[in-house]
Amino acid sequence: MTLHPHDPAPRAAGQLDVGFGNAGITTLAIDYAEAITRDTHDRILVAGQAQGGFRLTRLNPDGTPDVTFGQGGVADGSFGPENISQVPSGLAVSQDKILVIGSHGSTSEQGHPAAARFHQNGARDTSFGDGGGRVYRLLEGRSTAPTLQALSVVDSPAGAGSQLHWAEDGSVVFSYLGFGVYRNQGLLIKITDTGELDSGFADNGFVQFTVENLPTDVRGLVVKPNGHIVVAGTAGDNPYFSAYTPDGLVDRTFGVDGTHVSPTPGRLRGLALQANGGVVGVGYTGSEGLVVALDGEGQPNATFNNGDPLRLKPQFEPLMLLDVQVRLDNLLVIGGNTSSRFGVLYRLKPTGEPDPSFNGTGFVGRVGEMLKNINVQDDSKILVTTGYAPEVTVRRYLGAIAT
Repeated sequence: MTLHPHDPAPRAAGQLDVGFGNAGITTLAIDYAEAITRDTHDRILVAGQAQGGFRLTRLNPDGTPDVTFGQGGVADGSFGPENISQVPSGLAVSQDKILVIGSHGSTSEQGHPAAARFHQNGARDTSFGDGGGRVYRLLEGRSTAPTLQALSVVDSPAGAGSQLHWAEDGSVVFSYLGFGVYRNQGLLIKITDTGELDSGFADNGFVQFTVENLPTDVRGLVVKPNGHIVVAGTAGDNPYFSAYTPDGLVDRTFGVDGTHVSPTPGRLRGLALQANGGVVGVGYTGSEGLVVALDGEGQPNATFNNGDPLRLKPQFEPLMLLDVQVRLDNLLVIGGNTSSRFGVLYRLKPTGEPDPSFNGTGFVGRVGEMLKNINVQDDSKILVTTGYAPEVTVRRYLGAIAT
């Protein structure tokens, strides 16, 4: 590449994409950003908390508001009666619909799993659930969570660990992290295209599970091309991965009798599926970020860090990893926060080594304040949500050299 004296300098992978929003950043009118995704037109959808419900924001690919969506690019929604705390945590799009899942109710005491569906213009899809939304009061009437070996500390609001997979037939599988009767256990739910519990899945549409009778949370969910489901989180003091068949039964061919428990203590916060059927989970152990990779059989991936969990730590600061995405070329993009609340991005090779083509070191620091989610575009650019009101942002970083 030849540069002329008056040409702008090329911008490297890991730098803000100045062609997006305002010099790489778009500010949103929400309290927190809880989920981000893209549609088939590369428009960007963000679900966030807003007073009395939740808010969807849609941006054009260049980061400007999509005024064809809702009111000026914004659509407010709820899972059920308004005036009750509602936390969106999962977001997916199809050709003509938008689906949000999360928690409805008190974020500190109860809360129930919930879902809502919208048309592509931001209008509520009244053919879904009860006029567009449905609250699943699965364990209502129980006064306590299961008796386990020890009590856990759940460090996020109800619904924060919810993830979903939207199948071509319109059915949805999602996980749920909750309080009250849902505390200390994993929950895996399947609903039909109309929002009803799928009676053919496990026990009338949902699975309650614990790992080794330990307090169990669920933070990630992926579905393989064969329909098998992998969920991940923390059981007691260790990360776990568990697998289920498309019918909601334990897949006992995975790991040891359906589950792999990492020998390294820590907590998992994000999960991604690799092209070879393996999975990658991220989180933290002590003051270090943690990356755990398994092959398609639920065994440690021998090609990643020699089969051992990988620990990451920026200089001088403790680190918590929150989200992971796998690029089309199998590079791993990982986001998290330091103890000073600044976001960080890592890009790793499939072997676990830093990718030096990303900012020279495989690492970018000070990615806004309080990174929440990442989303990797097909062109390798990285979308990041950060912050809390009044400075909730979507930022876009380059994934390759741009001129």
